[in-house]
Amino acid sequence: MSDTPRSSTNTVVIVLVVAVVVLAAGLGYAIWNNSRTVPAVSELPTPSGAGTGATGAGAAGTGSGATGSGSGATGGSTGAATGAQGTVPADFDAKTATKVTAGMTPEKWVAAYYAAADKGDWVTAFSHLPAAKQQGSSPDALKQQVEGYGIVGYKIASASEQGDKATVVVDQQTSQYGTFENTWVFKKDGNTWLVASKAVTGMK
Repeated sequence: MSDTPRSSTNTVVIVLVVAVVVLAAGLGYAIWNNSRTVPAVSELPTPSGAGTGATGAGAAGTGSGATGSGSGATGGSTGAATGAQGTVPADFDAKTATKVTAGMTPEKWVAAYYAAADKGDWVTAFSHLPAAKQQGSSPDALKQQVEGYGIVGYKIASASEQGDKATVVVDQQTSQYGTFENTWVFKKDGNTWLVASKAVTGMK
């Protein structure tokens, strides 16, 4: 027989079992955490382009953002690829593009998008999105997409104009996925600004 007291042996066994359980739980959490995926950000969906809002883009907290990026799934991937570089999409069509209201700058147009989303005026917010993001989508679809991200705020990080191109970058905060960077790109046609693209171009 062993000289080791039985109570001591039981203690060792219990400690080993607890250690195994803790390690298994930690491994399980690591696997689960690494397997999570952020919902597709075709618009975040945004809100038109690359918005920043809390609501989809939110400027109003909500913006479509990603608001962020476009509002419809259509054109989302293309917008993200080109928006990341701040360039006008190769398939951009000035004839069918969304037109910025006369007298408004691209920055004010983006701010109006988020303000509308913040107030729940999805019809107005949707109308501010690039034409490509409106195709195959709707104001209600934009609303559902934006609300699904739990957008809580937005901030225009920068706005610039160079010749016939303008870029507006918006940071859109969400309650679940951190902050999305949305980039809106505009192209000038004569005296009229056209919304070329809106895309989620990064996460912070």
